[in-house]
Amino acid sequence: MARPSPSNPLRRHGMAAALPSTACGIALVHLPGGLPGPGRFTVTRGPLPVSGSGYVVVRDRYFLVFPGLRTLIGGQAVGVVLSRARTGDTLFGSRG
Repeated sequence: MARPSPSNPLRRHGMAAALPSTACGIALVHLPGGLPGPGRFTVTRGPLPVSGSGYVVVRDRYFLVFPGLRTLIGGQAVGVVLSRARTGDTLFGSRG
């Protein structure tokens, strides 16, 4: 077996060096009439964003709908800088 290359962190951790050409996102299917459940979201695919200097590409295994995001989805965010989530929006949040 070839030794991992110290200059390539992907190989150093035993991961494949090639990146996928597509990325997944979590999008809002429709606004809930209460707490958001699994049927309110869908997984979307699109081109992998190009990372520039100072950015990294990460692979997530899960997505968490945290309380602040639930507020934006429900339209209850008053006086905040972030706007209400709309149908079709790719959501942001805790991932891992």
